[in-house]
Amino acid sequence: MLGNKRENSNKVFVNETDALMHPDTPSKIFQKIRKKNNLPHMKFHGLRHTSVSLQIYEGVHMKVISKRLGHSSCLTTAMIYSHIDTTLNKEVASVFNDLFNERKTVAN
Repeated sequence: MLGNKRENSNKVFVNETDALMHPDTPSKIFQKIRKKNNLPHMKFHGLRHTSVSLQIYEGVHMKVISKRLGHSSCLTTAMIYSHIDTTLNKEVASVFNDLFNERKTVAN
């Protein structure tokens, strides 16, 4: 509706007049959408964590994720989301386990 008016804006949550929304507004909108679609309870900020988790899981480079989050360092991102590394390490162990079991079966 506002065309190119927001091209050079770094604001994320604005109303129709390009003014900042009240800080609670995005959360309230999200909760309405969540309830309407029978989605499980999640805080609005949880979307940020879900997004990062999915990016890590899909192999997006940590530097790219860190920059998108606005973190000053990849280390910050890695520390906050280190629990995901544990899950991925278990998956890698499972992959190697499957590979070695396949080779045993083929060799026998």
